Amino acid sequence: MKLVGKHIDREVYYFDLESELEYIKNFNNWILLFICNSFLDEKYISNVFKTCIKYGVLEFRAQGKRGDWLDLQFCLAKVDLEIEKHTDYDISSGSGDNSINLESAIWECFYASVLPSRADWENIKIFCTTSDKVDYLKKIQNILDKIKSGWIPE
Repeated sequence: MKLVGKHIDREVYYFDLESELEYIKNFNNWILLFICNSFLDEKYISNVFKTCIKYGVLEFRAQGKRGDWLDLQFCLAKVDLEIEKHTDYDISSGSGDNSINLESAIWECFYASVLPSRADWENIKIFCTTSDKVDYLKKIQNILDKIKSGWIPE
């Protein structure tokens, strides 16, 4: 897990989904931005999302060619857990729109968050990951620098 940077009191981390998912249990108050441009096994991704929900994710955002599908899979995993545990998980999800680019998706994590009342607004972390076989670390760093300089999406 790598700290990419910080903007308006929100630390941004990039982590490997395969080997570092368990590390997020050590954090509270976090948003998950998931980049997905390839097909994934539904059972696998359901387990990933159930783990994230159990570890306290506040908001889920999907980006990429499979963003709509990913957003739907997150919602299904959330409902499955709610039925299984007889509880309501107050977690928002969005950005499943395939047309949203990565720059806008990251910007939304800072300026368009819809977080539950349990969120500690002074201590939000953003975790970025991907199922693609691409390392997005440098790209996310460049986008974060662009956002810090005042860039806003059109």
